[in-house]
Amino acid sequence: MATLRDWANAFLEQAKEDLRAARAVYGAGSPSTFCMLLQMTFEKLGKAAFARSTKSPQITEPPHSHQTASRLLLLLERAPGGLALKGIETDKDRGRVFAAVRELENAHPDTVNKGVQRGLARWPQLEFPWENPSSGAIEWPAQHLPIARRASDPRERLGADLLKFADALVMQFNMLFP
Repeated sequence: MATLRDWANAFLEQAKEDLRAARAVYGAGSPSTFCMLLQMTFEKLGKAAFARSTKSPQITEPPHSHQTASRLLLLLERAPGGLALKGIETDKDRGRVFAAVRELENAHPDTVNKGVQRGLARWPQLEFPWENPSSGAIEWPAQHLPIARRASDPRERLGADLLKFADALVMQFNMLFP
């Protein structure tokens, strides 16, 4: 039977693959795809960190939720050295990068659908078009997803900083979550 460590290692390896793909897409004119790959990277890193940090014998596998990146950020706050990762050395950098990671998580279609069930509008989201509740216009991620526009804007450096943060997480993962 697989252990939580087995799950953690598999999620970490897949996160590395997703990050390689995000790096390849960055700057290639596909900002919404870049954001989708980053969301996948942070989700898998969150699942790996959760699996490595869980001490409960009742938990035998990571959560199936797409909302694990925000848990990763909470775990980083508790991990020795977790808040000193490259790309988030200052409170300002940390706040900006962490907010972007949460925004990516909240743009996942499953997370958006859960919000719709609670009465929120179905927009904006990764992967699929949506109806703008203000204008009634149909919008899509490649053109209208706010974080995708910011991540591709060289003046903001958000895309580069998210990559730097993800790279640092991957490189220091075993130290942060032994």
